[in-house]
Amino acid sequence: MILVILPWITQKSAWFTLHRLRGATELGTGLFAGPVEADEAYMGGKRMNMSNARRRALRDAKDAGGKTTKMAVAGLKDRATKHVRAKVVQHTDKATLQGFVRENTAPGATVYTDEAPMYKGLPFEHDSVKHSVAEYVRGQVHTNGMESFWSLLKRGYVGIYHKMSPKHLDRYVTEFAGRQNMRDHDTIDQMGLVVEGMGGKRLTYEKLIKPNGLPSGAREKQDSPQMQQSPDGHPGPKTIPRPSSLPKLRRDDGRKVIGQLSLNFESMHESTCCFSNSRWLEESRGIRGLGG
Repeated sequence: MILVILPWITQKSAWFTLHRLRGATELGTGLFAGPVEADEAYMGGKRMNMSNARRRALRDAKDAGGKTTKMAVAGLKDRATKHVRAKVVQHTDKATLQGFVRENTAPGATVYTDEAPMYKGLPFEHDSVKHSVAEYVRGQVHTNGMESFWSLLKRGYVGIYHKMSPKHLDRYVTEFAGRQNMRDHDTIDQMGLVVEGMGGKRLTYEKLIKPNGLPSGAREKQDSPQMQQSPDGHPGPKTIPRPSSLPKLRRDDGRKVIGQLSLNFESMHESTCCFSNSRWLEESRGIRGLGG
């Protein structure tokens, strides 16, 4: 048995690599021929889970004339190909949402939305359902495809990442749109599409952590002396000075540990193989009627 020891990788390196892969999942699928569903969603933490200070800050911002404190995401789904396209938008006004629809929808396509006034006047064949009166489906008119995508995105928010900062939310949205668009492909084909999508999308760490005007979730004050915030706002372990009472480890000590681990794994592997082979022999004898 060969025991492979992988080189150490820090949490920061893994986080950086994953963001680069998220950008690679964006596929150029052309304009949607339709029928197309258009909708928007809002991402952000629940106010009930926030601290009192954070709630007061949001309440003061609302009293000052501010709107929602969550990030808006606009999305489209082509029913013919089941492909999704979504991106973070700073505003949910008529110009922004209709511009997003026009940029990604082919002329002559049919567009279905809810009754939001921002979609009125689209230069397409357009129909809508009225969610405000509990009308969700009327024949072929509905936005259930996009609602399903929003559900997957929010389940990923709650169940996988637990936090998507406004600064990097667009890459997470791209990742889930890429998952949706590649779901019918085999694993090897998905890997090929990701490699193909890496072209022309170089992302450096300096660019990743560079301020873009959106909050990254970094805390201004440290709650614990054993934790610190990296420049990108992602928490990481703080280097604690080694006490003088602890012994210093030499390189040879590490080799001894690795060698011992290899021997242990080899003995476990041999024992498992011997047990499996003897049990298989007994079962085969019983099946063939050879007796003990």
